[in-house]
Amino acid sequence: MGGPLPLGYDVQNRLLVVSEAEVAVVRRIFADFARDCSTTYMVRNYAAEGIRTKTSRIFCEQSIYKLLHSRMYLGKIVHKGRYYPGQHPVILTVAQWQAAHDVLVQTTEERRAAVATDGRGLPLRGLIFVTSGELA
Repeated sequence: MGGPLPLGYDVQNRLLVVSEAEVAVVRRIFADFARDCSTTYMVRNYAAEGIRTKTSRIFCEQSIYKLLHSRMYLGKIVHKGRYYPGQHPVILTVAQWQAAHDVLVQTTEERRAAVATDGRGLPLRGLIFVTSGELA
């Protein structure tokens, strides 16, 4: 295998093996994205909690999106744009993968609306009143 080692895996005897410490982070990223629909929110939380990438960097939105698109977690490898079964262990179930990808197919506006309606992205929601006394 060439390229950087993906989060969740280590190399032993030239084979990918599951890194138990990192696999929990990978599963959490997929679950958080399926639930939160916001990489911005995830980046902020992971930085506050000290969750880092494989190279000990702080997660950014791009690194999360790249991880979300990696089919390696389904046990596949890519060669010349085609996917093949790999010899490495599977980290995610198809249901975990699909839950995150159901969110990825939504438009940015749909995801923003989902975040805005639950108040996560609006810390003052419910605290500001208009002159008539109604909540803003």
